[in-house]
Amino acid sequence: MLFLTDVDHVSFEKANGTRRINLQAATVSLQVVISLCKRKETAALKLSFKTAD
Repeated sequence: MLFLTDVDHVSFEKANGTRRINLQAATVSLQVVISLCKRKETAALKLSFKTAD
């Protein structure tokens, strides 16, 4: 029974590690999307100032 407990523990650690990696990947993806949105907003503001002149 100890062996099965160790296997369960290893499986849990792998699943936990996978969740952590997925969370990190999602965080990086979100940061990229936010930075792209900020660039588009900045470009749109610059364009609107040029057309207003």
